[in-house]
Amino acid sequence: TKDINREEFAAVVVKMYEKLTGVEAEVGENPFVDTDNVEILKAYNLGITNGISENEFAPNELITREQMATMMTRALTKAGIDTKVDLEKVTKFADDAEMHDWGKASIYYMSSIEIIKGVGNNTFNVLGNATREQALLISVRSAEKFAK
Repeated sequence: TKDINREEFAAVVVKMYEKLTGVEAEVGENPFVDTDNVEILKAYNLGITNGISENEFAPNELITREQMATMMTRALTKAGIDTKVDLEKVTKFADDAEMHDWGKASIYYMSSIEIIKGVGNNTFNVLGNATREQALLISVRSAEKFAK
C-alpha cells in the first residue's frame, strides 16, 4: 500500500508493455542527469513517460493517479490497442474539474474498460498518489484483458 515513485512505475508499465507485445523494449539514449535506470529509459524511448525537464527525470518523485492512468494508456496505445474514448459519452467523476487536459481522456478510457476505478463517492482522486498495489493491479488487469 506504499506510494509508488516514477522509477518504480516506469518498471511496472514497461513490463506490462513487454508482456502484451512479446517484444523487449529498447533502451535508447539517456537525456537524464539523475538516472541511468534501464526501465526508465525504455519507458522514455517508447514515449510512455517524459522527464520533468529536458534533462531531469525525478525518479524518486511520487506519481499521481492521473499520471498513472496516462502512462498506462500510453503503454497500451504503443502496444497497438485502440485507447480512444468519447468524452461526451462517459459518466463524469465528481472531481472531473481537477483533471488536466492531458490526463482526462486516459482517466476516462481506463475507467471505461474497468482497469482503473474510482475511490468512492464517484471520485477518481486525480491528484492523489498512486500506490504500488494500484500500479500492480492495473498492470495485471491490463495484461489479462489484452493478452493475445
